[in-house]
Amino acid sequence: MVQIRGDSDDSRDLMVWVRQLVRDSGSMRAQSLNPGACLDLELALAVPAAWSPRDGDWVGEVLRARARSRDATIRERGTAALGLWQRALEQDRDVDAMAGELRGLIPEFQDPKSRPDAPAGLRWLAATLQQVIGRKEPACNEWPDLDEPWLGRVHEAAGELDDFGVADHLRDATKKLFLHMILQPAALYRRHAIETVVTGGMAAPVSRALGLLIRNEPEQAWIRIRAQAALGALQKPNQWVEADLARSALNSYKSLTSPPAGEGVPRTDTNELHTCLFAIGDCFTARQKRETTPGPCASASAPS
Repeated sequence: MVQIRGDSDDSRDLMVWVRQLVRDSGSMRAQSLNPGACLDLELALAVPAAWSPRDGDWVGEVLRARARSRDATIRERGTAALGLWQRALEQDRDVDAMAGELRGLIPEFQDPKSRPDAPAGLRWLAATLQQVIGRKEPACNEWPDLDEPWLGRVHEAAGELDDFGVADHLRDATKKLFLHMILQPAALYRRHAIETVVTGGMAAPVSRALGLLIRNEPEQAWIRIRAQAALGALQKPNQWVEADLARSALNSYKSLTSPPAGEGVPRTDTNELHTCLFAIGDCFTARQKRETTPGPCASASAPS
């Protein structure tokens, strides 16, 4: 409704309603079944510039609060921080001042104490944010070269698309979209990448590559979470997806019910279980018919 009616003459009632929804969303996160989905932030970023002018920028206030919140997920903080930068570029909101403000956030993202359960995720957010500010681009289209083992595993999973039946003339573009689905800090751009994969008919091979990444990434739950969320959005209910999501959900549940002695449950374990359950619902609803794909794994039984 915001995108369709945002510029119309009778949009004031809609603006007032959306403003209240966006302002209330931060306090309602604790009651949300999936607090890290950040659809409220995507709504905020769809708000026209005229609704949130410089002298009363309520959208900017919400984005700043979420970018700084240590209770927010990496997905939320990345979407909020990149959203502030994108609005500055696209709506001419004093780009230099916003660059200085966001550079002040980077040391906090680099501090491992900010998220002890997922410091690598915030380091990646800091690196990508620093890159887009330096290049004055709204989002990354190339990736920082960090010496991180998880980053190598993401690129290895993308490379497996060479063997998953993607046509030669589509292979490079499909790999690039796969990388955007995992590495892009702004959730809205990750969603665009997923939608492009679905529209292009590449959901099946990309799902296999995502499953491979989930199985091969033992350390970084935030990477598995992004892969699981993408599997849910792709909605390719075959035996491989079923096995990957079921295994992930069971592992997360075990972590929640038996944390190490003297330690609390890492927040990423809770977020991972949320993501798995929602992805399972997206892929295996009563209306979905599971695809049985012939191949070397077709005879293997997958947990339901």
